[in-house]
Amino acid sequence: YVASVRNSEWQMTISTMGTSFSVTYATIFMIWLETPIINEFRQHIVLYKRYIDDIFLIWSGSATELCRLREKFGMANDNINHGH
Repeated sequence: YVASVRNSEWQMTISTMGTSFSVTYATIFMIWLETPIINEFRQHIVLYKRYIDDIFLIWSGSATELCRLREKFGMANDNINHGH
């Protein structure tokens, strides 16, 4: 998945990219955003690793459940676009 901010006004009011705190803030925000989703699908997740906006996932569930996971991430926040 690739996460990107679509609304530059949001980005500027929270933290400007390139500042020393922006990476920390992005990490805290993504943990807050992803934790309930990851917990919901935990029984199918063999390995889940994220570095800022890059995710590596090993999945043991069905393709249908994987699509549900992607939908949950896609609807988690209007300012984040989870592409592939």
